[in-house]
Amino acid sequence: MKVIDLMEDFLQWLEAEKGYAQSTLKAYKYDILLFLRWYKEYYNENNKKKIVLQDIDLKDLRNFIIYLAQELEHSNTTRCRKIACLKSFWHYLSNIRKLADNITSDLSLPKKEPTPEIYLRQIEINKLFNVIKEISRNNIRDKCILAVLLYTGIRVSECVDLNLSDINLEDKTLRVVKGKGGKSRMIGINKELLPYLHKYLKQRKQINIEDNPLFVSERDNRLSKRTLQYHFKRWVQEAGLSNEITVHKCRHTFLSHLCQNGATLAEIKQISGHKNLASLQRYLHNDQKRLNEIVNKVSYNN
Repeated sequence: MKVIDLMEDFLQWLEAEKGYAQSTLKAYKYDILLFLRWYKEYYNENNKKKIVLQDIDLKDLRNFIIYLAQELEHSNTTRCRKIACLKSFWHYLSNIRKLADNITSDLSLPKKEPTPEIYLRQIEINKLFNVIKEISRNNIRDKCILAVLLYTGIRVSECVDLNLSDINLEDKTLRVVKGKGGKSRMIGINKELLPYLHKYLKQRKQINIEDNPLFVSERDNRLSKRTLQYHFKRWVQEAGLSNEITVHKCRHTFLSHLCQNGATLAEIKQISGHKNLASLQRYLHNDQKRLNEIVNKVSYNN
């Protein structure tokens, strides 16, 4: 069986069994193909000769890591992702008995660089709402989109996948059906979000579309992820904010506020749809004053 066919089987397995998103599958495919092209160029004298997976050893994989660092100048974080992909691929191949041994089990990942998360301050949030009011041709919809992102912390893909039926104003809940990994969850609707939803839904009911998406484009289609990202980038630029502020920072902002307001990591995990608690640590922005206050709460005096 060809390596490319094995790769496609692996990607199908990730989608069907693990529920990986299309963007993740695309990244995995790119990483595997990058390794195969590199291996063929550096280790195969005859480029027309097919690659035999059994011939690849641990030394080859380590040389690939060096190539990523020195030739492509990838960061530790990027190298970690690519090596994690190859480790997962080799693990799959050994499980289906296409390889006798999983050589990647002895392969260490590069140490990730700590990257502090950027989250929006109140003044920046105000600027975004103000600039939407000034420049947007559909400011009622766009302000509602921004409010949904800031008050629910849902991902961009989850936002554009919302349908009208996912909004329950009576119970004050929002349902995320197509969450990451194919899981669904319920999120409470914040009281400050309600006015934006009421105003937009009044406008939205005048548009009749077959699959009833919540957010609709100017062409009366479901708003796409790319279009939302484009609009957000424009709002940031027009507001004079840092280019480092992406639409995903709305999620960081929401989760950071949950942490600061006393929500436990288990509660934040349920609201955010994260798979594990470890990934939530980056949303904790603890300054020294707050840490000192926590320590001072310990008392042994009755």
